[in-house]
Amino acid sequence: MNIAIIAISIGILIAGGQGLYTALKGSTQRVMSCDQYIKERPKDIWVKLTDCEYSVLTALVKEKRGLDEALIPVWGANQKEEERAHIVLTSTDIELVKQFKELMNAKTDDEAKKVAEKNESAYFYQGPIEGTVSFGISSPSSKDKSKVESLSEVVDPDAVYIEKNQKPDAGYSAFLVLLGLALPIGAFLWKRRKSQKGSSVPAQEAVVGTQQSTSPLSGDLDKKFSEKDQTPPQTPGQM
Repeated sequence: MNIAIIAISIGILIAGGQGLYTALKGSTQRVMSCDQYIKERPKDIWVKLTDCEYSVLTALVKEKRGLDEALIPVWGANQKEEERAHIVLTSTDIELVKQFKELMNAKTDDEAKKVAEKNESAYFYQGPIEGTVSFGISSPSSKDKSKVESLSEVVDPDAVYIEKNQKPDAGYSAFLVLLGLALPIGAFLWKRRKSQKGSSVPAQEAVVGTQQSTSPLSGDLDKKFSEKDQTPPQTPGQM
């Protein structure tokens, strides 16, 4: 079986399995304030946090294939200014990432000021955030974490990463599990059918070849034996 198909199937199964676990574990959304969440660090996967604050000035946009991703440090409303962020909000929302990149690409202070005024609600946000807590394969890599920490210099190394507006989806996760199982099974059956079809063709050719290999000499011998059988038998005394 193709190794690539096996690798793809394993990846899909892992993603689907994690999604099902998330759906079962996070069937109920936990609602609490940002400050309370930072203090208690509950194990809930699906959360809604109130009284949160963030600024694009401490955000990072990660460019990657497909969709760019914004990584935004988040503070509780009652956190002190010198405290590090214990929450990082991640988002691939096209419009949000576009707004962030627009400010980051500003070449002058005046240009940056105009962009900030136009998108003030996105750049200086106060209010609730919600989503699913990243873990397993959805967790940011150590490389991404170090980038956030080094560029922002305000993020705690043990910060919790929350995927913005994501919800547990059991239906889609179950589909991924079925797909991950179907791929190798389908590939095996297709290969087996192709193998059986290929092995039957030479056998037919061999039979046809045997029939066509009858020599003219054998035909002449058959004819002579036939004529001999048709000769009337002679009785004793006849010459």
